Parts: sequence; structure tokens; C-alpha cells
Amino acid sequence: MTLQQLHYIIEVARYGSISEAAEKLFVTQPSITTAIRNIENEFGIEIFSRSAKGVETTNDGEAFLCYAKQVLEQETLMREHFFGNHSTKKTIFSISSQHYSFVIKAFYTMLEFMEPPHYTIDLVETQTREVIDNVASGKSELGILYLNDNNTTVLKRIIESNDVEFLEFAALRIHVILSANHPCAKLSSICLEDLMDYPYIVYFQGGNSNYFAEKTIDRMRFPKNILVNDRATLEELIRHSNCFTVGPKILDCECRDKQIVALPLNNEQFVQIVVLRKRNIQMSEMGKRYLEALKNVLKEYIN
Repeated sequence: MTLQQLHYIIEVARYGSISEAAEKLFVTQPSITTAIRNIENEFGIEIFSRSAKGVETTNDGEAFLCYAKQVLEQETLMREHFFGNHSTKKTIFSISSQHYSFVIKAFYTMLEFMEPPHYTIDLVETQTREVIDNVASGKSELGILYLNDNNTTVLKRIIESNDVEFLEFAALRIHVILSANHPCAKLSSICLEDLMDYPYIVYFQGGNSNYFAEKTIDRMRFPKNILVNDRATLEELIRHSNCFTVGPKILDCECRDKQIVALPLNNEQFVQIVVLRKRNIQMSEMGKRYLEALKNVLKEYIN
């Protein structure tokens, strides 16, 4: 196994095509094909499945890519340490999460203490399954999502089967989030029955099982549903209509125009916020910094 072979394999996975990877790398297709075959023979696995449309990474291939990326990242860090200019060293870090404001707040809190003048960081708000997959494949060092009584058993099994572990960070009470002008906004106590006449907004999960739903309340309980893909759309709909959603509370400082309020459900339902990380992989310094920032930020959301 050589570093060049690992580089070839990573580029093929990136483009989903041996010919396109060869073009980008300025090498011949047979060179890449031979490198892939040699690695597959050495490890006794199939990294890619071939079809007329190109190549797709197999399950073994996803695991291999995770380790290959770590090897190449370590090689880059070693070269930078001994040969590079430390004033231009890049720091690479990636987080995948469900759509939570505290994830962003911890992120920009961490940025205040970033020292390198050049770095690349990925912050991905996405669907539940992709959060797990990104951590499992090594695309993200950390993933953030929630567990509750309905999804814990299934999600734990999926997480652990992907060689991923989770750290329990905080139990947050569930709130109803709606416009300050919503007819229910002035209620002293709010329950789900009060909301049956209004549209319930949930995040689209691509047809996945209800166990992947980002909202704790099943949307099928409500006759009116709106599915959205991003947090900005959700907040704008709430701000300008009688739609509502549920989730951890939104802090007053996050409601820039004070048009959104968060009322606790009277059933005192809670969710457990968890952080996912690849099992037996050493956490980066930036990962440790982020978790410390997240721990401090979550204290503001506990009530």
C-alpha cells in the first residue's frame, strides 16, 4: 500500500468515475485501475462496485476511505510540521448536525479562539441519516443529533453498527415555537391539542423512517403539515404565519425581531442531545475545542 494509491482511491470516490479522476490527476486510467486492484487484493475487499454509470463505494470501501483519509491527513500534518510554513498551516475540521441554533452558536464561539490564518472548516446542517453517515465515513469528525423515547433504540443500533459512538451532552425540554402573533402565543399553558388547527412544520427527511424525524412529535398527529429543508425557511414561515414547530427553545437573543416565541409543552417532554464520533479515532484539538464550546452553550438552553 502506498500513499499514492490511497490518493487515487479517494479521488475516484470523490468523482464517482475512474476516467474523471484520471483526468483530474493527470494520470492514465490503467494506472488508477491497477492501484485499486492492488489495494483490493492486499486487503481482500472490494472498494468499488462498477457499473455502466461509473463506480460506487461499497460498505467495505466506505470504511477503507475513512481510514485512508486519516492517513493522508496525518501525512499532510507531518509535512507541514517539518517542512511547511507554520504561519500558513491549514486546519481542517467538519461537523454535521440536525438544524439546531446552539450548534451554530458553539461554532462561532469556537471561531473566536482560532489562531491559524488559513483553514478549511465544514459546517453541514442536514438530514438525520446523513449526519450518521458523514461521521461513519469520516466526512465529518463530529455529528450532532437528538435521541428520545421513540427513536433511541433504533438510532443507537444504527449508530453502533456503523462503528460510531455517541456522547450524551444535555437533556433539553421541548418547546412549541411559534409567532408572537399566533393565537396560542398568549396561553399560560400549551398542549398539542391547542395546535390541531394550525400547520405543523417539520424537516424533510427524504422518505426515511419516522425514527429519523428531527421533530419529536409525529407529524401524522396533525392534519396540516409543511415540510422544509432548512432552518431559515422554517423561521420565516413561523414569523409570518400561524405555523408552528417543536424543539429545544429558541433564546430571546436569537429572535432578532422578537416575533418568535418558545413556549414549553405542558407534558414536559425532553430530548437528549448527543454528539457522534468515529469509534477508536483520536479527536482533533479543534474537535475538543468545539465540544467545550458546545457544552458551555447548552447550559443556556437548559431550564
